[in-house]
Amino acid sequence: MFKRLNQLETWDDSHIQPGEEWDKAIKPELTAADIIVLLISADLINTDYIWDVEMKEALGMKEERLLLFR
Repeated sequence: MFKRLNQLETWDDSHIQPGEEWDKAIKPELTAADIIVLLISADLINTDYIWDVEMKEALGMKEERLLLFR
């Protein structure tokens, strides 16, 4: 509903073009996100990039934002 009303914009890795560097495509989107939703799957659990890069970035952003509200 929110997406249909243009109140929500989604992004996922299907937006990455062939030959485009994953890290350079993902990090700006991750940094700009207000909400991050992880869909738990075997692929997510078994992907080092998600745990080593994306999760650390997301959790670091959470800590920074929590400090802003104190």
